[in-house]
Amino acid sequence: MSHKLKGQMVFPVDINRAPRKLLLSVPGLGEKSVDRILKGRRGKALRLADVARLTRGLRWARPFIMTRDWNPLIHARPASPIPPQLALFEGEGL
Repeated sequence: MSHKLKGQMVFPVDINRAPRKLLLSVPGLGEKSVDRILKGRRGKALRLADVARLTRGLRWARPFIMTRDWNPLIHARPASPIPPQLALFEGEGL
């Protein structure tokens, strides 16, 4: 779940645990979408596909939310290979 840091909310917000007020602060989630999410999570933990079905604003909300199978801190960044160390002098290399 997100934490408060000097009065500011830190994202991503856990869709399955966040209170209504915090969900309303997520871009792309309006009152109707939040009500659907709150109702939908009563029976089971929501996945990203469930949230997509319950709201139209997933495109905007996705970077700010976490679900059971989605965490933007892990999934949104492309895995890039570590670049090789450059040599300071010619003929020197690792």
